[in-house]
Amino acid sequence: MESSEHREPSPPLFVYDALLQADRDIRLLDLEWREDKNMLHGRLKPVRLKHAGRLKENLGYEALSYTWNGETPSIPIICNGKSLMITESLNLALETMCKLSSPRRLWVDAVCINQADDDEKAQQIPQIYSIYHASTQLVIWLGPSTEATNRAMDMLGQLLVKFIPVLNQFSPSSPFFQTLERLGLPPGCDVIWKGLLDILTRKWHSRLWTLQEYIAAQKATVYCGSRSANLKVLQWLNSHLFRMGLTRMMLTLREWEKGTARLSFQIFDCSSLVLLTEMIRGRECSEPVDKIYGVKALCDSLKSVKVDYSEASRKQYWNLYIEVGHLLLLEAPNIMPLSMISTSSRCLHLPSWCIDFNSLPRRDLIWDGFDAGGPSLQGFVSPHVASSWDKRRIYLRGFAVDFVVHISQPFPNVDPNNESSLDSARVLEWLEHCSELVDPHSKQVSHKSDISPEAFLRAIFCKHKTTNGFDIHELTRQYRLATLGLEIASSGRLLGNERLQSQLDRAHAVENIDFITTTCHERCFGVTSQGRLGLVPAEVRENDLLCVFRGAKVPFVLRPHRDSDRYELIGEAYVHGIMHGELFHNGRLQDEADSKVFEIV
Repeated sequence: MESSEHREPSPPLFVYDALLQADRDIRLLDLEWREDKNMLHGRLKPVRLKHAGRLKENLGYEALSYTWNGETPSIPIICNGKSLMITESLNLALETMCKLSSPRRLWVDAVCINQADDDEKAQQIPQIYSIYHASTQLVIWLGPSTEATNRAMDMLGQLLVKFIPVLNQFSPSSPFFQTLERLGLPPGCDVIWKGLLDILTRKWHSRLWTLQEYIAAQKATVYCGSRSANLKVLQWLNSHLFRMGLTRMMLTLREWEKGTARLSFQIFDCSSLVLLTEMIRGRECSEPVDKIYGVKALCDSLKSVKVDYSEASRKQYWNLYIEVGHLLLLEAPNIMPLSMISTSSRCLHLPSWCIDFNSLPRRDLIWDGFDAGGPSLQGFVSPHVASSWDKRRIYLRGFAVDFVVHISQPFPNVDPNNESSLDSARVLEWLEHCSELVDPHSKQVSHKSDISPEAFLRAIFCKHKTTNGFDIHELTRQYRLATLGLEIASSGRLLGNERLQSQLDRAHAVENIDFITTTCHERCFGVTSQGRLGLVPAEVRENDLLCVFRGAKVPFVLRPHRDSDRYELIGEAYVHGIMHGELFHNGRLQDEADSKVFEIV
């Protein structure tokens, strides 16, 4: 009874005061760890970030970059004498920072922006880039440490020193552990590699908002638990790991394809909206509209986009995506963004030509290295000739080349992380099925003879830039290399044994299997009415139309709408015999006489 009488009453809940000018003011948090209270205490106060359109200097604050992790605020801190709830992960970050050095002046989005006020968010979010740019340093919080990450963080400098002299001695064909031992680096059993991989694959790298924060900052320190490192050390180290191929060895194929780890701590040119779109699609955010708002400040092409967090705008986010889809077509007259439409899932409200920014790419692009639309003409005009009044339809001038009459089974849905004998057997069976599909429609012999059909081989290696210069005999050798590797793997034996060890190059076999898998994933083979062989999207149906557009690098598959002149865009394709502008040689296709305008919905 006596203890309850002396118990301190709980402080009232913190309530935000509105910012006088939310488009130029921000709040800063002066925070310290109170040992006597065993909790964080701070004061939140407004300051002017911009004056006369220019950033104010010497505000003396650090900006925190971290991940929210979808948590509900459940831990109280004292702010202006009142109780403010924050998430457990943010509390750990702030507590760690303040125990290392206290007090600290910080800008933290979850605290310094009133997250319950959509109008304030709409005015504060366009300032995010400026907020991080004006900070004295960016504090990157990767999360709590482990024994492995502590060892890795402690050894970063020494690892960097050891990497530099051996950069040119590394052979990608060597197994990871053997490579480490040969180069005098810590052995593969050392927890430093587990810790380094953990650091490179933390959630921070896969979040969308952290990209803008990281790019905007002029100086940064990376924290994993209480251990810290200068950002530049991690940049250099990751760059060396990538150049030597060690990043790829350390990651699973799925982590590698997602790209966040191999791109960690790197600076990018974000001036191109097309390149920025490729970069952000593997990153995550809590709301679909943030896929655009989270990078708006990085790209001039997005300046016209208005930040709107109203309920209607958030629910109908596809309108924002359509707006940005048109901006992409304006930036890329060669219509490259249309190659990027295939995604793992798709909002039903989006037209077929528009990218679903909130979904991962369904397959790798074929685009690079080809010229199906022929050489650019003098005074080149984009195939995108118009849009409908409601922006949902686009009109493209192009050429109807052929239509699909027969399709193969789609590439098997194998687990890229599980190199099992069953998956290898399924891939091998699919290749055999597809090569047999070629035979009735080609005068060339099937792959079971000495020479494989060139159309088939060019297609499965179309993303492998080196093989573009190979003749048919070398292509056949590379294909046999892959199929023999698949045969051995499907029998449950390790690559490198038996025939593969004595007759073939193990590293090239693995590389060729990887190229075939990534190229053919979510695709199938199609044969056209004129006997052309193509690698087409897995969604293709018989009677889908094959089209070529002037200036586009690849042909596209369109699906005619029944009883109308409208078309659905299915995706890009590789079609042997037309990938290098052959249709335009010797006047075979005339721009005015043979082209038509397609209405894409």
